[in-house]
Amino acid sequence: MVYSGKPVEVLAKRYEIFYNQTFYLKRHLTIASFDDVITQLDTLISQVNDKFNIPLRYSENEVNDVQRAKNVTNNVHQEAIKKAGTPNPEREKAKADLSEKVDEYLLTNKSVIEAFEKIFY
Repeated sequence: MVYSGKPVEVLAKRYEIFYNQTFYLKRHLTIASFDDVITQLDTLISQVNDKFNIPLRYSENEVNDVQRAKNVTNNVHQEAIKKAGTPNPEREKAKADLSEKVDEYLLTNKSVIEAFEKIFY
């Protein structure tokens, strides 16, 4: 979205729609941050088991499983970099400029933040 050229208002509305649609799917999902996945795997499995009344097995070797998850993520990240391009000074400047515009927009338009918070809090 950094190079889309679309106004911040349009980009923000897309995120708001995404978050609102995700909110209605939340009962069918377990949403967790990547940090939680790699530091509290068995806790998340317990939450999934309780929420969906299913018997997922706990990790027999959580350290190994976490490392495997990191490796897969790293491989996916490397493939994404190949497709999306690598960071460079021009892109970093464009991201910083867009981030500043987004911050300004969100100061007076709270709907995106409210939609996000419905899901994660």
